[in-house]
Amino acid sequence: MWTRQKAGGLQEDVARSGAADRLDQVVFFTSRALSQAGQALFLVVLVITSGSGSSVAFGLSSVMAATMAGPLLFGLLAGSLADRLGPARAYLLGTLGRLSVITAGFLVLGRPELAWAVALGYSSVSQLYSPAEMAMVPLVERRSPARTHALLVVLQYVAQGLAVLLLAPVLLLTAGAAALLALAVTIYLAVLVLALVLNVRVRPREPEYRAPSRQAFSFRRTASFLTGDHRATYAFGSLAFVDVVAKCVIVALPAYLLAIAGPGRAGFIAVAIPAAVGAVLGMLWAGTQFRLPEAQRVMRATLLGAIVSLFALAGLESGLGLAGIVLQAANVTTSGVGFDADLALVLPVALLFGASISIAPIAARAVLSATAPHGQQARVFASQSTLSEILGIVPLLLAGLGTEVAGPQPTLGLVAVAGLGLLLVLEGNSTALAPHQAAPAPAESAAS
Repeated sequence: MWTRQKAGGLQEDVARSGAADRLDQVVFFTSRALSQAGQALFLVVLVITSGSGSSVAFGLSSVMAATMAGPLLFGLLAGSLADRLGPARAYLLGTLGRLSVITAGFLVLGRPELAWAVALGYSSVSQLYSPAEMAMVPLVERRSPARTHALLVVLQYVAQGLAVLLLAPVLLLTAGAAALLALAVTIYLAVLVLALVLNVRVRPREPEYRAPSRQAFSFRRTASFLTGDHRATYAFGSLAFVDVVAKCVIVALPAYLLAIAGPGRAGFIAVAIPAAVGAVLGMLWAGTQFRLPEAQRVMRATLLGAIVSLFALAGLESGLGLAGIVLQAANVTTSGVGFDADLALVLPVALLFGASISIAPIAARAVLSATAPHGQQARVFASQSTLSEILGIVPLLLAGLGTEVAGPQPTLGLVAVAGLGLLLVLEGNSTALAPHQAAPAPAESAAS
């Protein structure tokens, strides 16, 4: 009888624990969706405000530069602070910082010359919020970090899309930018409430995820982890490359579509739709099928997929690229039949590109969440974000200059060459290093 009662009590405890974990996840994911929507509305207001001055180009570029300055100035310091405070407390403080800056946005409405200052403030406080949010993943989902990161990406795109494509146009046409900013503030008030709830709920188990004060502001162990564990190094490199590719493609894409399809919507549809389908399929696969033991193979495949698709896209131009070579070898002509071979070949290439670019960051972040020692998670993600910004500055400038001078195809080709070099380096590093651990690393002691 006693044994049966004990077993029943254990089952009840497990069920209660599972229900509590699911509630934590609901709160966390709801906060993610709302924060992304509020952020998108706020950025729309900043873009409109900065573009309303006498120099549109200068206003927009100053805001962009301000958003890039935050990680460079405060990324590493904020990551250290997040590890010292603990993920939940840093997440709460970062939310409060974002809410404060968004509210301060009312001061720059109609004053485009000050938009950069608000953008810098938001970028700066986000350096605490963003790594803390990533460090929250092991706290709210201890079994499947890949599924969690996949859902975070999906919520990001869905929330931003609804905010920019639906809410923003309606409010701008009916009430103006002030109403848009007021809605962003309201949304972040809700995010603050959710962050408070989450902070209370995870507080009992947060100490093991908090770094001791004597270690929190040191990057020696973090650097040792990132360079000594071949899975972490591969993940770090993959995230940096995906970030650079995304920025360069955005710069080169308009000129690229014009080169292969001419003016009109055909080129945009041929690239955007299959790329979006590939991205959705990639996120679904990563969220349901990805397993940590397969991490390096998946990251290798997605990195290679992105490189191959960039090389293929770089080779397409007026029948002189891959499609033209294949058709000439088959002695097939398409003149006069209304068939654009290059545009047709873009479809599968864009599908491959979308899948690769969507799977790569999910797999890489899942690896870092599962393997980074407790008490170092925020520093790991802050280091990755800061390095990506540093590495992205020169390629972004070269992409703009290269697209203007040589055209978009050579620009995409150069990015692909850089990716191939990175792949060789990562493979060489993996061969030279054995993984430190086959399971997630142990937590640092969390002395207060």
